Amino acid sequence: MVENYGQSSSLILRGRVITMEEDGQVEAVLIEGGRIAGVGSFEKLQERTRGEPKILDLRGRTILPGFIDSHTHLIGMGLEEIRLDLSGTQSLAAALEMVSERVKGSAPDEVIIAVNWDESLWKEKRAPTKEELNRIAPKNPLVLRRICGHQAVANVKALALIGKGWKRVDRERGILLEDVCLNLDDVFPPSRDQLLSALKAAIKRAHREGVTSVQDMAKPSHLRAYQRLRQRGELKIRAYINLPFAEGERLSELRLETGFGDEQLRLGGLKIFADGSIGAKTAALFSPYRGGKIKGLFLHSQKSLTEIVRRGEEWNHQLLVHAIGDRAIHQVLKAYEKGITSSNPLRHRIEHFELAREEDMEKARRLGILLSMQPNFIGNWSKPGGMYEDHLPRWRENNQFGLIREKGLRIALGSDCMPLSPLYGLRSVVDAPFPQQRMTIADALRMYTWEPAYFSFEEGIKGSIKEGKLADLVVLSQDNFEEGLEGARVDLTIWGGEIVYRR
Repeated sequence: MVENYGQSSSLILRGRVITMEEDGQVEAVLIEGGRIAGVGSFEKLQERTRGEPKILDLRGRTILPGFIDSHTHLIGMGLEEIRLDLSGTQSLAAALEMVSERVKGSAPDEVIIAVNWDESLWKEKRAPTKEELNRIAPKNPLVLRRICGHQAVANVKALALIGKGWKRVDRERGILLEDVCLNLDDVFPPSRDQLLSALKAAIKRAHREGVTSVQDMAKPSHLRAYQRLRQRGELKIRAYINLPFAEGERLSELRLETGFGDEQLRLGGLKIFADGSIGAKTAALFSPYRGGKIKGLFLHSQKSLTEIVRRGEEWNHQLLVHAIGDRAIHQVLKAYEKGITSSNPLRHRIEHFELAREEDMEKARRLGILLSMQPNFIGNWSKPGGMYEDHLPRWRENNQFGLIREKGLRIALGSDCMPLSPLYGLRSVVDAPFPQQRMTIADALRMYTWEPAYFSFEEGIKGSIKEGKLADLVVLSQDNFEEGLEGARVDLTIWGGEIVYRR
């Protein structure tokens, strides 16, 4: 049950308050009216309150600004809780058995989508085939989408429902790449009720992880779900909604720009894909992937991408460009170099930046480009014997957070919902296998609080614990981090003065 102290009375949290401001660490924080009314010593805050405040003595546990996830797919994650999750399978055979059981319990012609398979973790080390899917689902449209979201396999019944206008659909082998994989909800649309249920489930998960704000990569139908949930008074998260670039023209006609909205629901930027993923071998590289001649693919020409940047500037929209491979990052930076205003006032971004070369790190710094990166990817794939080593000649140069930080670039951390867990991401980057990847706990925490607030132009209202800012907080089980984050758990999540999660 939600416990609301922030709207009608005073709440004092007493513990180890890490403010992310110059004062660094204080003893207590006072919440009134859904905002932070004071920070400092417990005694002085008691003196400032009217009447009898509610006091939560956390016995030295750590209080932080609520985590802000700079790159999520919140409704997509919620929908995946409805769909069949293959992430825990250790073999292709086991995955196909799970799918077969789901098919047996489904009505004929019911569309079945299974998600999150990762062949790098399977003993067979290969993807499913169309023929295997045809065999286990002769009467149902069936799609199995890889964990990266950039590759899928479909059976013949599902292929028949995918219109001829979709690109990168290999109907002979049933392989789907990029656009159609990333837009399965357009091909097989969920109902309005399914979207609302998915969003509510995802918000509940976010609360368990200490996340109070998200920067969501969404669709117009997702934005409508956010709006409906808000109208019902059930939207207990702050969302910065980034829409596909294809919506830019319509938004411009309506005179809607990045930042439109309020403290709870705000229009963000426009999302563009420059390349694919490493797992699907569609991220654009200068050198071939291991064992072949494949170098990935560009989703736009240099001329087209430069024009996209020009139009984003014209529409006064922040741009969020997905670029993973070194060649794609280089292409995107060339487009930004030609198209953006000096000093980057729109705070244009690159999402992921996984395989950047040092010369392009330098260029990104010079242009003032912001980097939204996912430390989860280190934990998932960067250890020796993992997917990066299997796929890449330069595999040790992935996700170089420490080096990028040393060069003076601004980084915000996000999860990409792989999984939605700031603590998993923080542990991954702090304990990364290679020195150039690692960051200190202090730097990493800042990149999950203060920096994402800056990326969404909201540093004045959240991202730190300061008088006047929103009372969005997370309480961790540890009283210090000197020995690392391994034992840390989210004990309490507070959103606008409401305790929305208690472990």
